[in-house]
This record gives sequence, structure tokens and C-alpha cells, in this order.
Amino acid sequence: MAISSNLQPLSYNMQVSNVILKAVRSTPRGKAILIAISSIILCSMAYYNTFPYVYNTDTAAYMEAAYTGKAGDDRPILYGLFIFLTSANYSLWLVIFSQAILVSYSLLVVFKTFVSKSSLQWMANTYGLFFLSYVVFVSFLMSASFQVSWLMPDVFTAISFLCLISILFLKDIKSFDFIASALIWVLSLAMHNSNSYICLLVLTLILFMLAILRFRKRSQPFHPGRVFLAISLIVLSNLFLASIHYIYGKSFKGTRGGIVFFMGNLVDMKVIKPYLDENCGSKNYQFCKYKDNISPNFLWDEKSPLYKTGGWIKNEDEYKEIIKDILTTPKYLREVVAKSLLLSLKQFFLFETGEAPVPWNKVHGVMFRFHKNETDFLKYYNARQNQGTLDFNLINFAQRVIVATLLMVYGYMIIRKKGTPATRILICFVLLSLLVNASFCATFSGAFPRYQSRVIWLLPLPLFIFFIERCDRMIIPLPTMNEDGI
Repeated sequence: MAISSNLQPLSYNMQVSNVILKAVRSTPRGKAILIAISSIILCSMAYYNTFPYVYNTDTAAYMEAAYTGKAGDDRPILYGLFIFLTSANYSLWLVIFSQAILVSYSLLVVFKTFVSKSSLQWMANTYGLFFLSYVVFVSFLMSASFQVSWLMPDVFTAISFLCLISILFLKDIKSFDFIASALIWVLSLAMHNSNSYICLLVLTLILFMLAILRFRKRSQPFHPGRVFLAISLIVLSNLFLASIHYIYGKSFKGTRGGIVFFMGNLVDMKVIKPYLDENCGSKNYQFCKYKDNISPNFLWDEKSPLYKTGGWIKNEDEYKEIIKDILTTPKYLREVVAKSLLLSLKQFFLFETGEAPVPWNKVHGVMFRFHKNETDFLKYYNARQNQGTLDFNLINFAQRVIVATLLMVYGYMIIRKKGTPATRILICFVLLSLLVNASFCATFSGAFPRYQSRVIWLLPLPLFIFFIERCDRMIIPLPTMNEDGI
């Protein structure tokens, strides 16, 4: 009797384990359940706010462009169309759930493919446990949930990095997942001005490193043809976006406003004023009339020289000429490079999440105009963000500790060659992506927390893959089950 009673808890635990294992098996139903659970978790910051977050005029501009059918001069219209289509003109909650699904699927493909190499059957069938653990970690201790819960295209930068991992490094990826990742990647690149350039720069650096290191064919982390496929998809994405802009009455052009954004950052770098002082005597720039009265908020102040001389489109040719002259003049080029490096370093460590101040009146107006049904507008108006009661201090403290710890851990793993080559390559790729993101944004737009916050939550990914490798070497595996769940 004593032996039987002692076995009862063990039998019960085995049954519970089998139920959990069966729920996360590698089946279409199991994948759908995992994506649904992950999506709910990723929207947790929106539950805290009681409504999706907005970002001042940016969110308003995206929504206004899509709902009125007029593409703006300073940003792609695609994210506005994404809001329009996924909300179904019913609720903005559907937008962030759609973002959560795309993040969940892109992340699931990475975990599924890595764990499928495991020699232990229980791990090959239960990659979902590792996947959900990662989602919980980055949702409650890092910025992932905030990025998903934001009515901004920033989350698509992280999605583009995840899809690029699938396209480049996952040799055993299923055909369906590979095609789906490629399509999501094309969509993600077109969502924000910077995504295509950042990914193209990452690919260029990867090709450069492959050429320098001269990987032997057997030791290559991926087939070089995949790099050229990725570059082709970048071209396709820009053609896709340019076609959309053409349909909506603008020129056949993908990214929009990049020259003006760069000009704005050169103003902030304090390069433009000395340049104009030196050259306005010999060059007839419209900008010269206002060189002694340049607004510190160059891009958005209505009294800025940008708007006094005709706005974004009208000034592009003149700004191109000024920028070209600056970058081909050694003394100005040196100054731009030096300040860009300092801003890049600052941006890499500037990743505080929660950049959600009380919305401006323009956001109220757009919300009331296009989402004035009682449920959506009242929830928006009564949300914590509108009441100014949000608090991100705890999550930002946790994120700083996590990033500092991971950087030390990854340095140790690379130097001491811990983990498999695949994991070390993934570490290098994630670090390279974060560095390129920081450098590009800091150079062409400025150093702001939201730029690095949108991708910093990818940093723990290689560590979770490393844990999977360590579990693969366990002597005592968890209980397995047959097709009947026994």
C-alpha cells in the first residue's frame, strides 16, 4: 500500500507532463495553439494600458494617410494601410494582434528549426516550451510586448531580422516556412524607411566578412546564394512599395523623406550652419536666407526653414546637393564621421522602452475621426497613456541588467568558443544587427530610445538556443509519448 501511494504522485506528474507535451507537439494544431498563446502574451503591455499605445503625430500620420488614401512625403504609406486592413474598420486591437501573430510566427520558425536538429525526441516535439519561455521573458522583462502593442511600424524591424535569420541560416527549414518567411520579410522591409537599408548593410557586411575569412565550403554558415536571394527580395520589396505609392498618386519611389531626415540630423550635428556660413557667398541656396535662424526642431517645427522654403519634396534636390558637397569635403566629412561614431555608440546603449507620452490633440482628432465608435474611442481616451499614469521604470531597470549581463556572457562565449558554431554565428549576427541598426539610425536620423528599443529584445535569443543545446546533452530525458499520447 505504501509503495502504491508513493507512486500515485509520480503517475499524476507523468500524466500532466504528457498533456503538456501533447499540447506543444510539432503538429499544425500545436503550432496554431503556440502562436495564439504567444500572441496573447505579447500583447500584455496593451492590457496594462487598456488600449494599444500611440505615438503623437507619427501614429496620426500613418492612420490619416491610409484612411484618406493620401501618401505622405515623409514616410511610406504601407503601415497606414496595414492599420486600415487589419483593424477591419472595427477595432485597433486587431492591429496589434496581427503584429503579435507575425512576431510569433517568425520567432516560432527559428525555434522550431533549431530544435528539430535535437537528438532527443522529446525536445524535437516540444520546441514550443522553449519558444514560450522566450516570449514570456522578453514580454515581461524587455521591450517586446511594448513594441507589439504600439501602433507604430517599429516592431517590423525586429520581424525583418527574424525573417533574415530564417532565410540565411536555417538549412533544414521547411519549404512552407521558408516561403512564408520570405513574404513576411518583403512586407516588413517596406513598412519603415530604414528597414531595407539596415538589412542591406547587414548583408553587405556579412559578404565582406565571408570574403575576408574565406570560409571553407564545409564550414560556411549558409549557402552564399541565400545572401543574393535576400538582396533580390530587398529589391522586390522596394518595387512593391514604389508601386503602392504610385497607385496612391505619388511618384514611383519606395522610401520617402530620407534626404530630409539626414539633413535634419546634420543640423543637429551642428554641421550645416558652418557649411552655409562658408558657402552661401558663392552658392545660391534657398537655405541661406535662414542660416542664422535654424529651428532646433528642424523636421517638425512649422517655422523651420524646411517649410519656409517649400517643404519635403521641393527641398530634396537642394538638400541632396548640400549633403553631397559636405560628404565630399574632407573637413566636413571628418566631422560627420566623428559625430556619427559617437552617436552610434550612444544609440547602441540607448534602448529604454515606454516612449509613450500623453497623446497630442492631433491624435485625438484622428482617433475620433476614424475610430469614433463607442468601444474603441472611449477605451483610447480612458487608457493609462491618456491619463499619464504609465510607469516603465521596473521594466527598464530589468532590461538594462539583462543587456549588460548578456553582452558579458556573449563576449565570454565567443572568446572561449562555448556552444556550437551555429550558436556563436547567431550571437554574432544578432550583435551585428543591433550595431547596424544603432549606427544607421544615429547617423541618418539621430539617437532616440525607440530606435534601439525596437530590436534590443532579440538579444537573449542566442542564449535560449544555447540552453536548448545544453538540454540536448542531458543524460536523463523528460518522459516521451507515442502518437496516442501514452
